[in-house]
Amino acid sequence: MRKAFFCFLLFASSFSFFFAEAGVFDLRDIEWTQTTVVRLSGEWLFYPMRFLDPTKTVWEEQTSLVIRVPDSWHRYQWEGHRLSPYGYGTYRATILTTNLPMLLGLRIPFITSSYEIYINGKLMASMGKVGTNRQTYIPRMLPQYITFTNTSPLEIVMHVANFYDNKGGMYNSLEMGLWDTIVAKKNINIAFDIFIIGALVIMALYHLALFTLQRKEWGLVYFSLLALMLAFRTLTNHECVFPLYIYEFSWQTQVRMDFVLVNLITIFVVAFMRTVFTNPFYRNVLSFSILFYGILTAIDLFFPEEVYFHTQMIFIFYTLPLGFFILFALIKNMFSNKDAFLLLLGFSIFFLTALNDIFYAIQKFNVFEIYLTPFGQLVFVFFQAFVLSRRFSVAYQISERLKQNLEKEVERQTIELLKEKNKLLEKNQLIEEELELARQIQLQFIPSKPPSRHFAFYFHPMIQIGGDFFDIRRIDTYKWGVFISDVSGHGVPAAFITSLIKSHLLQSSQIHDPAALFYGLNEFLFPFLAGNFVTALYIIYDEEKQTLTYANAGHLDPLLVFPSGSLVPLPFFKRGIPLGVLRNQEIQAIDKGYTNHTYHFTEGKLLLFTDGLIEAVSEKIHVPFEEILWSLPWKEISKFSAPEIVIEIIENFKQHVQLEKLSDDICLVCFEKGDDHTTLLPFVEERA
Repeated sequence: MRKAFFCFLLFASSFSFFFAEAGVFDLRDIEWTQTTVVRLSGEWLFYPMRFLDPTKTVWEEQTSLVIRVPDSWHRYQWEGHRLSPYGYGTYRATILTTNLPMLLGLRIPFITSSYEIYINGKLMASMGKVGTNRQTYIPRMLPQYITFTNTSPLEIVMHVANFYDNKGGMYNSLEMGLWDTIVAKKNINIAFDIFIIGALVIMALYHLALFTLQRKEWGLVYFSLLALMLAFRTLTNHECVFPLYIYEFSWQTQVRMDFVLVNLITIFVVAFMRTVFTNPFYRNVLSFSILFYGILTAIDLFFPEEVYFHTQMIFIFYTLPLGFFILFALIKNMFSNKDAFLLLLGFSIFFLTALNDIFYAIQKFNVFEIYLTPFGQLVFVFFQAFVLSRRFSVAYQISERLKQNLEKEVERQTIELLKEKNKLLEKNQLIEEELELARQIQLQFIPSKPPSRHFAFYFHPMIQIGGDFFDIRRIDTYKWGVFISDVSGHGVPAAFITSLIKSHLLQSSQIHDPAALFYGLNEFLFPFLAGNFVTALYIIYDEEKQTLTYANAGHLDPLLVFPSGSLVPLPFFKRGIPLGVLRNQEIQAIDKGYTNHTYHFTEGKLLLFTDGLIEAVSEKIHVPFEEILWSLPWKEISKFSAPEIVIEIIENFKQHVQLEKLSDDICLVCFEKGDDHTTLLPFVEERA
């Protein structure tokens, strides 16, 4: 606990600032404790375009200029000309301390962009390789720590060379303290970097996971990418954990990557802020800013350092007014948007720390002489995470309320549905009973059994009741009337029409004349069909004369089955249109009336059927049953009696079509001319 407390005090302690005058630091009054760290800022002596040997040089004989640290030498003039950022030189400072024997240490931050450091004439450390031109020097930028024994005075000499960066020299200050203090500060810095990185990565992954649950909340994506970019930049800056312990990039790659990361971080900050505002003007400004930073990123990625170094000032001059614009927008929206106040606090701190670092980078108006962005970005990310968490919390609360309301509503609706279900069940039961009654009534309309052994039939409605209808009745001593019809549609309306047909057949005086019967039936049905129609076929079979007298009202042609096995449609010279389509006068006007035909029925059988039989599609071979019907072995079947033929046809039908899946009613009638056949059992199926 004491060690942790000590680390906290060390991290929280302020730097001691002792500004040098003319290259001299007077630290004789310093009490070196475990929390004392001195930043060596102020006036250093600088010897441009010379690497002076600290062991041989007589400093009084060398001309120098006084240069402020931290700063870049290109802001100063030498021999009447402004120094170029590309060059080299020697820095020198003298430190006056007590003569107490102590082990001291120095933290050497980024110095642009290579150096050698001497203390009392001894080379203590180097970074990269100093040289007098671009060909002889190697840039490298990493923080470094050195230790030395206290003597008074201490003479620090630094050879610095830069031929790449647009700032040359010591634009960061050295930090000095007891060696244990410097090492502890290093460890705390690394621990703090790792803490920030871990926190940022965890928050990024957490909010990416949230995005998978809420795909419309793009602020979660921008926040996650921002956190990841901040984490990676922390890895490559400050204590440079990634280059030091994982993989070291070249100086050119490291600087280019830092420029790109700064632009990407800004893009994701602006993109996140864009999700906060609903004002079109604010959103358009931020959209343009994203495009602007995207262009800067492309320049940083693909252009040489001589070009992209100049984007730094462009970035600064655009970002400063944009930051104030976002602050203004957040303040204006603070009262209408509950998230705006929290974002205002977080963004204000982040923006202020960014301002400090910008001014520190350009060496203007710097207050703290340290980079505060890591602290600002942590605060900003915390507030962003808090805002996003608050949104989800509010959404969750709303969801819970909606869930509770929904549960109540579902319970209420369930009760209502149960009541309605019970009512529907009662009504359905009543309908089922009524349909059953209707079925029983309809069955009374059709023959319950063949009136003669020469007749057979099969009748199966799609539901309880249907629109197919047939009738077989003796109309004279030697004459039979065979009627078959198919009403368009199904169910109750079709069944109602069949009852009208049956009623008319029972009362008609034209039962001996098929054509006249159809004319009368057409006039009778026309007012009741309401857009429906009826196809019908009526045949009078005269046993004595062995003739068929018949008329067709748009029905399917019956088939003659000859003993040779041939199937031949019953011939028609003129076929009338279905019943109920037109009035009789209109039918006669277009010459589509009903005509009687006569056929000598001396051999074979006759098949009458509705379209439900031949249009049903086989589930096995996916063809209409009509094709299957024609392909049956009729040479053998033709020898069967009428009931046996019906059985054979229906058995084949059931092998291809399930009766439960019918899409239409089925009716099949077969009769043969009278002869001396032995009596066969009548065939009746699917009526009940």
